[in-house]
Amino acid sequence: MKTLKHIQEFIRALFSSFMSLFKTLISSRPVSKLPSKLNDSCVILGNGPSLETSIQAAKQTLTTSDLICVNFFPLTHLFEELKPRFFVSCDSVFWDKRVSQDLVQRSEQMFDRINEKVDWEFYLFMPRTAKNKGDWQKRIAANKNITIVYYNLTPIEGIPAISYLLFKLKMGIPRPHNVLIPSLFHGINLTYSNIYLLGAEHSWLNEITVDQNNNVFVGHRHFYKEQQTNPQIKKNYQENMLLHEVLHTFMTAFKGYHDLQAYSETKEVKIYNSTLGSFIDAFERKELID
Repeated sequence: MKTLKHIQEFIRALFSSFMSLFKTLISSRPVSKLPSKLNDSCVILGNGPSLETSIQAAKQTLTTSDLICVNFFPLTHLFEELKPRFFVSCDSVFWDKRVSQDLVQRSEQMFDRINEKVDWEFYLFMPRTAKNKGDWQKRIAANKNITIVYYNLTPIEGIPAISYLLFKLKMGIPRPHNVLIPSLFHGINLTYSNIYLLGAEHSWLNEITVDQNNNVFVGHRHFYKEQQTNPQIKKNYQENMLLHEVLHTFMTAFKGYHDLQAYSETKEVKIYNSTLGSFIDAFERKELID
């Protein structure tokens, strides 16, 4: 039975690799060269509720690390204070005008603020698919401190050896259901010795609710908001997601972290989860303090 199971798993992995190769041929293209790293360690600043507390405990350490920020971090008071070197985005909310007007305005405000405030070397990691979408490029074009680094968002799965080769060639990444996946991926390919993950609680399982009309809601808490938001989860910005669909996206994200942990070992990169109470179980836990 074990032999049969292993054969079935290999066939599934082989098929996934075949599909990944096919998708890279269709969707992936040569992308930007990665910038050089300035320090031996980097810290990824997730936007979870613990981030500001974690930053206060490790301010000196942060000054000797390259910092990666994500999503709406540039709108916060910490952006100018910490001056992160990298920004990573993978959500089309930043260039797709089909989202709510509130999100469109926040995205525009964010790029305007980046353009206005950045007076240090700053790299903006954006999916290649965003290159000709929206007006975000025009909003930052005047700032010569900003360099755009495009990357392929094509999801890669299957036999590890094939996946790792495609990762190294920057043809795709583990299935990107949240922005920490590409953030960790780029940190690994930049070959930092140590990557620390802050503000990454991922405690959504405790924050799922279903109302009397079977609508699914998932709480989202960020360090920059006093009140927890509890939005209804949608796919393609239109249809409401069902509970099993929401849980599947969670499963894919948590699996992606294990895929990245395995890939990091081939690059001799150590990833530490420094977020207290995090649900991510793929990385060694290590508190980041001065």
